[in-house]
Amino acid sequence: MGPIEIAWGMIILIFGLIGLARGFLKELGVTTVLLVVLFAFDYWGEKITGFLFKGVERAVGISLIGEPRKSIAQASFYIITIVIAAFISYHGETLAFQGTPPKRIAGVLLALIIGLVNGYLVAGTIWFYLDKFDYPFGLVSRPLTPLAQELVKILPLAILSPYLPFLAVFMVIARVIR
Repeated sequence: MGPIEIAWGMIILIFGLIGLARGFLKELGVTTVLLVVLFAFDYWGEKITGFLFKGVERAVGISLIGEPRKSIAQASFYIITIVIAAFISYHGETLAFQGTPPKRIAGVLLALIIGLVNGYLVAGTIWFYLDKFDYPFGLVSRPLTPLAQELVKILPLAILSPYLPFLAVFMVIARVIR
């Protein structure tokens, strides 16, 4: 497989194109959901995975304590959850913001930018957890390229973690206020 940063960039570009098609008001609704999910991951992720693993152990009798099983299970939980949250946010009735989008180039640029941000949040979160759990699926070869090593430092949870409570609350309030 090629460098992870190429896949990361391609996913972000795809989300940018989706943003162009949907418009920035609908994309802001997706951004809100993604920020709330990231906030939940950051503050309650370890507790949730611990609770889930104990439940799996009791129900199925499979221990998820040892490596590499634990890393695979944890990475899978975070990745599947963010993908499901993104899918639900884009599917059906969306959490669109109210208002009239700007006309012409301003509206197009806003839609593109917010779509790219959503791609960054989704793809960056997936990459963050792959890196955190040391790429447990074997899809990424080590060592990372110098560019990838620098990009890991700017993934969403690496830089947004202290601001997530404020960002999530701000976006929810901005959605509610008309």
